[in-house]
Amino acid sequence: HGPATRRSFFEALESALADGGEPLLVYVAAHGDRGELPLDSSVLLWAGDELDPVSIAEALEARTSQRRVRIVMTSCYAGGFAELAFRGADETLGPTVADRCGLFATAWDSEASGCDPSPDRAAHESWARHFLAALEGHDTAGRDRREQIDLDGDGATGLLGAHAFARSAATSVDLPPTTSTRLLRALVGRDRDGARRAYPLPEEESVLRAIGTRLGIESEGDVQARLDRLVTRRVELEAAMQARADEGDGAWFELSGELLSRWPVLDDPFHPDFSRVLETEGDAIARHLERSPLYLAWLEAQEDLDAMTDTHAALQVEEAPLRRWLEAHETLDLASRLAAIGGESLARW
Repeated sequence: HGPATRRSFFEALESALADGGEPLLVYVAAHGDRGELPLDSSVLLWAGDELDPVSIAEALEARTSQRRVRIVMTSCYAGGFAELAFRGADETLGPTVADRCGLFATAWDSEASGCDPSPDRAAHESWARHFLAALEGHDTAGRDRREQIDLDGDGATGLLGAHAFARSAATSVDLPPTTSTRLLRALVGRDRDGARRAYPLPEEESVLRAIGTRLGIESEGDVQARLDRLVTRRVELEAAMQARADEGDGAWFELSGELLSRWPVLDDPFHPDFSRVLETEGDAIARHLERSPLYLAWLEAQEDLDAMTDTHAALQVEEAPLRRWLEAHETLDLASRLAAIGGESLARW
């Protein structure tokens, strides 16, 4: 299908939009990059090319095609593409009038789970893996989960049902948003007082039930208290990691000074004497390292940092379902607020 360049992508999109017919599904599995703002998020393509929300919005709005578009992205920082809920991917321009929506692996300012080096694919955890399994009506272990995924009971496993199931099931750091949840928060705004009218969102309710049952959640306050404790531990750990990294760096720089004072060419692998020094002095260099307290201090710092990194990752994984539960809870509340407001905003949402 050609190289994964910006030009190829937009040519393919243009061609697909011209075909008309049923909604177009654009599935993006790639590396992402974070921007200063959500609309600055990007997906990395070949040859240094990038794909960003504004460019996609402009391409979709430049056409007269009425074909609806659904975008699924598994990239890090993919949530920035939820700005496609707005005209030109710019909240200040208001909601788009085009029929497009999107599901994303994680928030605009968060990395997504993926690139797991483990050769045991069955052990991998990510929103994307659970999402793709749910589209086929089962979980990642192959068990039939159609009852939990087909929430409207129409006999089909749709994108939103699979999205909700993946949010509930994935034991990963992912915090998956949608264009709908992004638009809802913009429409309700900061003033969240006032009347409420119950608005059924079975996907959000399923996330609350599934995560709440698994974690024994009693209330919103219970979730917030747990999350606060985890965040406190993580912040304290991050400070300890930085201090340990500084100690390791200090030992490394001192050790480098020791080595270079005896073998200065080691700092330049292109020096004409570099290979000769390694060949003739290699044993002496190795003995120096073995006897050096600085080298031992650096190794110990690396081991400690490896252990701390594992603990930090575990804390993030423990935080994620609590954050997903809170987001689902907030979405239900905001939907009831928007339902009470009514009018064009509710209709468009």
